[in-house]
Amino acid sequence: MVDPTQFRNEMVLEQERTGWIAAMKEKSDGNSCAQYGSSKQGCRQNQESRSRSDLGMHTKAGENRGFTPALHPYNDVSLMKTHWLPSTEKRALKTSSLEVNERNRRRTEETLARYASASPEAMTRRITELETEWDIERALEANAATVTMFSAVLALSVHRKWAWLTLAVGAFLLQHALQGWCPPLPILRRMGVRTASEIQEEKTALRLLRGDFHTPVTDPAQALAQVRKK
Repeated sequence: MVDPTQFRNEMVLEQERTGWIAAMKEKSDGNSCAQYGSSKQGCRQNQESRSRSDLGMHTKAGENRGFTPALHPYNDVSLMKTHWLPSTEKRALKTSSLEVNERNRRRTEETLARYASASPEAMTRRITELETEWDIERALEANAATVTMFSAVLALSVHRKWAWLTLAVGAFLLQHALQGWCPPLPILRRMGVRTASEIQEEKTALRLLRGDFHTPVTDPAQALAQVRKK
């Protein structure tokens, strides 16, 4: 694994060296043009050709040293891959079981097959339903808020030990924010609650079938393949 600090230092040195070389060559090219009386356009073309050659040499040198040259060291993809937190969009999918994910995929395919021959008005009604469908994040938030208020009332009116339940809910929410998993998530997923990306997938495929985009699509499988390819 590439050390980020070492990588940034190497990139800064490489950029400083490249800038110094470019400045020296620009000065040299200017002196050459003045000395040999070359035209301004010819000098510019010659400098551009040499700059492209130098860029290729520096890029190849950077690849041989084990990293991909970038305009800024913080833009390198290898640094982002070292991040230990899962992506926000796919975290619930990655922590869900394969059975639940496959069942939701089949549910989407069956819905699209049913609406493929439907009228645009029926597709519009279905899209409206999808826009109001609760995703897994919204369901978890409502569940956590309900349990928190219930445990707080019990802690104030019955016994202070109920405050531990409030603490547990907060810990579960933090765990879900960091890892994409918490104890209620498998239960809600098995109850059929989908992620926002799964809902958006069906919604976009329905819009393709309805003809909202430039390329018309009539096959539901093709529409779903185009959405998942993105």
